[in-house]
Amino acid sequence: MSRPEVLATVSALATEFGNATFTPKDAERVGVTQHRLWSAVGSGVVYRLARGRYQVVGEHVGLPPEGIAIPSVEAARVRDRIAEFAEDGVPAILGNASASQAWQLPLYQVEPPPHPVLLVPRQSGLKAGVRRGIRISLRDVDPQQVVLGPGEIPMTNPLLTALHIAAGPRLALPGRLVVLHGGLRRHWELLEVDGARMTSRTLAAAMSDVRVRTALLEEMAVVAAGADIQGPGGSQGLGAAAASAWARLELAMRIADPRVETALESLSWAQFHEWGLEMPVPQVCLTGASGVLWRVDFLFGGRVIGECDGAVKFHAGHTAWQEKRRQSDLEAEGYIFVRWTWEELLRHPDAVLARIALALRRSR
Repeated sequence: MSRPEVLATVSALATEFGNATFTPKDAERVGVTQHRLWSAVGSGVVYRLARGRYQVVGEHVGLPPEGIAIPSVEAARVRDRIAEFAEDGVPAILGNASASQAWQLPLYQVEPPPHPVLLVPRQSGLKAGVRRGIRISLRDVDPQQVVLGPGEIPMTNPLLTALHIAAGPRLALPGRLVVLHGGLRRHWELLEVDGARMTSRTLAAAMSDVRVRTALLEEMAVVAAGADIQGPGGSQGLGAAAASAWARLELAMRIADPRVETALESLSWAQFHEWGLEMPVPQVCLTGASGVLWRVDFLFGGRVIGECDGAVKFHAGHTAWQEKRRQSDLEAEGYIFVRWTWEELLRHPDAVLARIALALRRSR
């Protein structure tokens, strides 16, 4: 089919159905044969959501870009299934790792879901499992923790999403902290201040305020206590493995600090705890010999600076020369630097610990 014919097909379908789903019989009713419908699907202007269910691609019905970190066709399929469930009186929302993708939460040692995950109430009468490209998971969710997220899809908010993932029984402390820190920061970032979204600078300023951090951590504890994380019956109804996972989640929540910004910093934070170190102050501002104020990743014992050298540190506008100037200025003021990379932390953690311990001894 030529391009003008494809455009005529999608125009007819968009005029009749807009963003609603339709069947081949519905399409034939407006003069679009199955051959034309299949050609439109092959040209990428119509989605095949499931057997016998189709939808015009958003841009052809005046919709904004999806803005969601899952493929557009999956987002469309999710919206279609949510609408189907709603017709049957069953609330369904995007959750778990699928919601984390939408919120762009950092994950560590968590596999991306092969299918979008929809959460439905335990008493819905539905069975868990994969059907028509969607994984159904039984979990009760407080409606107050549901928001309309990217792509206009109802989903768990970033904080509850992070808690659901961090409660995974096979996830170790580093993975729990990576997603909890990301969820805490993203949850706060979505709040509006004077009608405007937070920027990275205003977010950093908010996290430096102990009152903000305390309120955020208290909210996490309240949300976790009321969430369907442990399963029906709470911890008393759990097996030993799940109860142990809940205890590890509680540990992660106790030591979480929303000032920790990146996944590498979160992994480092977990290591500090496991090494038994006195926890440093994250993202603290220090004055160098020149009088310039610099922000550092971690400050141990008042004089030792710990720096995670990930790719983020050398983004556009922050060169290696600027980093060298920062370090020289702070060293001239008497601070001691210890640096480490992803590879060192994962492959040679004892070497990193030894460098920190040596620097702490020198600083006394």
